[in-house]
Amino acid sequence: MIAIGEKYDELEFIKFGEMLLLNPDEKLEQAHFFIKEKNVKIKELSNNKFIHFEVRYFTIGRVTAYLLLIIFDDNYESIYGQWINICNPIDRRNFFELNFRDYIYFVLLSESNMVKHIESFQNPFKSNIKEIFRKIDKDEFWSQKEFEMAVSSFNGYESKREFYEKLLET
Repeated sequence: MIAIGEKYDELEFIKFGEMLLLNPDEKLEQAHFFIKEKNVKIKELSNNKFIHFEVRYFTIGRVTAYLLLIIFDDNYESIYGQWINICNPIDRRNFFELNFRDYIYFVLLSESNMVKHIESFQNPFKSNIKEIFRKIDKDEFWSQKEFEMAVSSFNGYESKREFYEKLLET
């Protein structure tokens, strides 16, 4: 279990404002959503209890990319997303495991990779993940490079937040 004050140096690669679903060094019982933010933003997020979740998918060529969107407030000030590459074994496992969890965990990390806040929520993805995996063509595989090229087609926005906001409007 993760504790407040615990340090995760292995998550230094996460950029500010980003969220990743992962299980660092496979030492947790399940993958968690790690979000790295500045202390002011962490305080704001830890006081906000409204959360909205969405899973969107896009097919670009032969690649199907899933985007998990998490909105921490009702005015879209705090939107986080993560692309899931179901052909990447780690992404696939972490995404699929959501199907078996009653709760999901959000871990807010400071700039020094210190755990500042942990929040658990009833898992809204639980009923959807199995259906998503049914849609996946078992014979269709793509490389990490193909996936990255497909996702890069969404890079024309000024920021990730702008892209997420536009996406939520549709």
